[in-house]
Parts: sequence; C-alpha cells; structure tokens
Amino acid sequence: MKTSSIVLYAVAALAGLSEAKRGCRHDKANPGMGWYYIVSGDTLNDIAADFSTTATHLAEINGIANPDSIPADKTIVVPCA
Repeated sequence: MKTSSIVLYAVAALAGLSEAKRGCRHDKANPGMGWYYIVSGDTLNDIAADFSTTATHLAEINGIANPDSIPADKTIVVPCA
C-alpha cells in the first residue's frame, strides 16, 4: 500500500510538469518580441501568464479593446525571450 501511494504521488507531481507553456515566433526586427497565434479556448490572462506579462499589457500593445473577449485564429504580439 505504501509503495502504491508513493508511485501515485510521483505520477501526480510529474503531471504538473507536463503542462507546456505557449511558444512564440521571434520577431528578428524587434528583439524581445514575437508573435503568438490565438487558438480556441485561449484567454488573454492565460497567454499573458505564459509570457510573464499581464493581460492589460497584451491588450494595450495589440489594440485589444476587451481583454475578456479575444478571437481565435488571430496573431498577437507578445514578449518573446
């Protein structure tokens, strides 16, 4: 019983590590910036968290009037290290 609990705990811990961050395409003309393609289900808050910024900042640099409603199938500018 103890062994199965340890294995279950290890699997649960690794599951958190498998969550991938979003990637970006680097903008060679603007170092430190890049593009991200919004997919269905994305939120500006989630995107911002993956790029170490805020939804407000992303909305400002992309001219997004309502950060609570972003369209899928659109490319936005993001900080890209």
